[in-house]
Amino acid sequence: MENTGSYLGNIVERTFSLQAYENSDWIGSWTLFIFAWTIAWAPFVGLFIAKISRGRTIREFVLGVMLVPTFFTFFWFSVFGDTALHMIMVDGYNSLISEVQNNQAIALFKLLERLPFTEFVSSLTILLIITFL
Repeated sequence: MENTGSYLGNIVERTFSLQAYENSDWIGSWTLFIFAWTIAWAPFVGLFIAKISRGRTIREFVLGVMLVPTFFTFFWFSVFGDTALHMIMVDGYNSLISEVQNNQAIALFKLLERLPFTEFVSSLTILLIITFL
């Protein structure tokens, strides 16, 4: 919960941070990556959303396309991000750090192995990865 509070408390500062006084080209390459990603996927996503939104109201469209995915993503990263940090900082599961550095995909499933309902959550994760990649 602390990470979520920290995120919400610093969202404005982090949103407008350009790292202008730091010797880093991260912001430039990140922006270029996001622009390229958006341009590459915009036609496909636009056509898909237009096709499935036929006959819906603007309210239903905004709710289904903007708010539901945003809240789901926020929930997903809050729960699993906080869980990973708790496992490392409180439970002493420091091997998760080396797993993340070696292979992030494997690290996700190493994290899920330590949670209840491992098979269900891992299956859901694989389904979501297949669906959205």
